[in-house]
Amino acid sequence: MRIAAWNVNSIKVRLPHVIQWLDSQAKAQNPIDALCLQELKLTDDKYPHRELEAAGYISISNGQKTYNGVSIILRKSALTSLACDPETAFLQVNKNIPNFADEQQRILAATVCFKEMPPMRLISAYFPNGQDPASDKFVYKLNWLHALRTWLATELKTYPRLALLGDFNIAPEDQDVHDPKV
Repeated sequence: MRIAAWNVNSIKVRLPHVIQWLDSQAKAQNPIDALCLQELKLTDDKYPHRELEAAGYISISNGQKTYNGVSIILRKSALTSLACDPETAFLQVNKNIPNFADEQQRILAATVCFKEMPPMRLISAYFPNGQDPASDKFVYKLNWLHALRTWLATELKTYPRLALLGDFNIAPEDQDVHDPKV
């Protein structure tokens, strides 16, 4: 199985690129089976489920207007027959970290069933940008990371076949960002 993550910085703007890339992957010798997107920047009712389904994929989203948002896209031909139905493809879905009060849509977890494999837990995550260590956003990021770590420990006990993908927003050194002064 092959999985990938992509911060699209607006699925509305990048949809043609995403579909073109998925199409090229579908023709590859070892195509991508799952794609986790981050920074959708739109609500679930605006997410392009139909367009992706027409291209041979099914998807689930946890969107937010203007900021954040995550999704999981699955190649239909890689799934068991039961899983090809959008109603049954995504099992045990979690939107956001349980027991962590958060208005930001940064987590989407689902169990999926690929052909000839045991079920797998996929998590698409868009980690907060902490900005300056003295800022409230940095405190939020630390609290979010603590809640994520606690939740992941529980998830791993329940779902030993788990993959966490996404934009981790980790830049330990100035050279890791385009403009460290921003």
